[in-house]
Amino acid sequence: MSTLLKSILEKHQLRANGILHIGAHEGEECEVYNEIGFDSVMWIEADPDVFKNLEAKINRFSHHSAHCVLASEQDNLAVEFFVANNNGHSSSLLPLNDQLTDRLVPGLQMAGSKILKTRRLDTYFAENGINISNYNVLNVDVQGAELMVLKGMFLLLQNFQLICAEIHLTRNYQNAVLLHELDGFMAESGFARVSTSAAGAEGEAYYLRLSPRQLKLKKYAMITEALFLESLFHTGIMAFFARQKNRFPIIRRLYHLILTRK
Repeated sequence: MSTLLKSILEKHQLRANGILHIGAHEGEECEVYNEIGFDSVMWIEADPDVFKNLEAKINRFSHHSAHCVLASEQDNLAVEFFVANNNGHSSSLLPLNDQLTDRLVPGLQMAGSKILKTRRLDTYFAENGINISNYNVLNVDVQGAELMVLKGMFLLLQNFQLICAEIHLTRNYQNAVLLHELDGFMAESGFARVSTSAAGAEGEAYYLRLSPRQLKLKKYAMITEALFLESLFHTGIMAFFARQKNRFPIIRRLYHLILTRK
C-alpha cells in the first residue's frame, strides 16, 4: 500500500495533510502513514478488544489519535458484530457468505460475535467536537460494509480529495457492496476511480475528487469496467485464474493486467 498510495498522491499533486482510517484493526498501516509523512492520522476501530492493541501501538505518536466506533449509516442501532478467526483481520458488521468464502478463502470463519452499537461518523464527530477539516485522505477497510460507512459520513465526504476503499468483485460477505455499486455511489459524491488493485475477489481502489465535467467522462466507463470484472468472477473465469496464477506465468501476467490498473 505504501508505494501505491505515495505514487497516487504524487501523481495528482496532493499533500499528505491528514488521513482518516476506518477499520483500523491494530494499526498495521501506522508505519506506512508515518513514512509518507501525514501530518495527522486518525483511526476508527469497532472492536473494543482490538482497540486496546491499537491504542498501545499508536500512543507514542502525538499526531495519531483513535476512536472506538462501529461506523455505519444509522445511529445507536444494536447489531451483531462478527469476529473472524484470523486474529480479527476479517471481522465485519456483515456475516460471511460461508459457501462462497470457503471456496475463495479456505479456512476463514467467524469465530464468534458481540453486540455493538452503530454510529454515523458525521453525528459522532459533531457530538464530540472532532474537526476533520485538515484530513484530505480517507481509507475505508470494513470488509464489505464500505457503502454503509460512507453513507453514514456523506456530509463529510466533501472534505476529502482522495478516498481509498476495499473493493469486492463478489459477495464474500452477505450483502457486501460490489465494485459497481461503490463506483456509482462515489460518482454521485463527486469521485472517480483512478486506481484499482486486487488479488482474487477483493482488493482496493482509489477514488479522486474530480470536477463535474471530468467526472461525467469517467463515470460510465468505470462502472462498465466494474461490471465486466464482476462478471468474470461470476462465471468462474477469474476464480480459475486466482487458483492458477502462481503456477503459470502467462496466467499470472493476465491476472495482473486485468485486476491492477493505476
